[in-house]
Amino acid sequence: MQYLEEHNCGFDMKVAHVPIVCGASLFDLTVGDPKIRPDKAT
Repeated sequence: MQYLEEHNCGFDMKVAHVPIVCGASLFDLTVGDPKIRPDKAT
């Protein structure tokens, strides 16, 4: 995830790039801060 973010990989949602990875479907960018990312511990 960190690599994808650093290389702007993913679907451009205007406020952030949403990484396209298997098993991930997270589209709540209108709620909260789009710059918050899970860390490696979570």
